[in-house]
Amino acid sequence: MFRLKFPFSLRIENTNFCNAQCIMCPRDEHTRKKGIMSLDQFKLLADECSDKLITEIHLHGYGEPLLDKNLSAKIAYAKYVNIPRTHIISNATLITEKLAYDLVSSGLDSIKISLNGNNQHDYERIQKGLKYENCLSGIRNLVAAKISLKQKNPTISVQFMNELADSHPDENLIEYLKLHTVITSSKLHNWGNTKSTIKNISPSGYKSCDKIQSKIMQILWNGDVVPCCLDFNGTEILGNVFETSITSVWNSSKFLNFIEKHNNQTFPEICKNCSQLSVYTVATRIKNLIKGTTLLSEMYFR
Repeated sequence: MFRLKFPFSLRIENTNFCNAQCIMCPRDEHTRKKGIMSLDQFKLLADECSDKLITEIHLHGYGEPLLDKNLSAKIAYAKYVNIPRTHIISNATLITEKLAYDLVSSGLDSIKISLNGNNQHDYERIQKGLKYENCLSGIRNLVAAKISLKQKNPTISVQFMNELADSHPDENLIEYLKLHTVITSSKLHNWGNTKSTIKNISPSGYKSCDKIQSKIMQILWNGDVVPCCLDFNGTEILGNVFETSITSVWNSSKFLNFIEKHNNQTFPEICKNCSQLSVYTVATRIKNLIKGTTLLSEMYFR
């Protein structure tokens, strides 16, 4: 099977510290050492990407990225070395007027904001430790900064998780969000079978994982590479980019053997009962192959 020698997308965990204890996240099972990737370390990774066919860098992982005081500087540096797209996922509660200005000025392309509650009661029950009004204020500050600086980016998407909500969203809020953001929704998953938030169903047929097959590399704050963001404790380490490089880890026998296990349906423990596994029909596999070929041509000829 054809495989690029460098990932299309990097998911770089700038920190695994978080200011929330969301009920759907296994924070109580998070035993991995906590830290923040330094600006110099991030620059090292961005520099390696600068002359590669990479589409994007996400600056988040199992934590709240805005707890990193150098986040805006990291985004700005990624844009400086010509990374086409930068993206973060945040709960937005820390977005002050100044931080909103810094994020917009940094060149951030998009941000997804988790608003997992349709009102104050729902939100503060689900996203424990956070204040509903602080999230709304963060969204408003970001919108205001975009308008003030006359910038179309970052694109703001607001994500709801309706499975956990007890009520309908406020109509006035929805109208505001429709005007300034993109409204999305997400579904619960079982964090690689480590969190029993949903009924675990093991599908029959050829199973595959979009995260593994989509040419993505997930890097933890200390440089360890894991299969995806659902390996929040770093149980399946595939290498370390600070000990070698992104290219070396991506093309290492350990990484390739992991992919081969997926292709052969002999999934590692963390993957075999993951609710993110999909059943692939022949038609779906052909469709994804065509999609991948199209993306490759766009990368070469854009």
